[in-house]
Amino acid sequence: MKLPTRSNSPFSFARMVNPHLISLILLVIFSLAIQACKSSSNKTGTDVPPDTSSGASQLDELDQEMTLDQALTVNLEDNREQVLRQMGPPDVFKITFQDLNGTRVRQEEWSYFDDQSRFDFINGALLWTIDLASVPDTSVNASTYDPLTFTDGMTVDEVQSLLSDQQLIQVELADYGVPGGLVMAGDQILLGFEAGKLVSVRTFELVQGVAQ
Repeated sequence: MKLPTRSNSPFSFARMVNPHLISLILLVIFSLAIQACKSSSNKTGTDVPPDTSSGASQLDELDQEMTLDQALTVNLEDNREQVLRQMGPPDVFKITFQDLNGTRVRQEEWSYFDDQSRFDFINGALLWTIDLASVPDTSVNASTYDPLTFTDGMTVDEVQSLLSDQQLIQVELADYGVPGGLVMAGDQILLGFEAGKLVSVRTFELVQGVAQ
């Protein structure tokens, strides 16, 4: 059974429990702080994929189990449209934009709860899939959001225009040690900005009894 979507969710952002929202905002603040530290460092390294197994056999023909260094040094096909055609929009997703070893990188995680699978992409190329634990049947996903509509360097005004159908809350992060940082919170979505440019997007599920 497919989880209900945000459009028919009785648990809107306005009714979320504050501690839950605060924890998610702190998560974004932490991520932005880590990115700021990385961008000011000259260290380089190799990301190694976790020990995973595919949770979607219909996509076995796509290239998987690739290291981050491999993804950054070869021209790869964008597999996201194929995943969307076969799997539909993700129930939740996470996107980050950052500079790695002198290359601008878009990292994505798309989660599908019914299939208990997560697809990880680098610049559109599918690197690997990860098995997920099951979620409660009462979970409300955020699958009405399209990850492809969020692009690197989008301004605050552009994001506000894209999400004009909802009320957005903004939190300045200068007092949290991230000068020029901003978190924008909406209906099951959090967005991080640096110097007015989009650097992260995270959608999340709600669970009955947690978000009332």
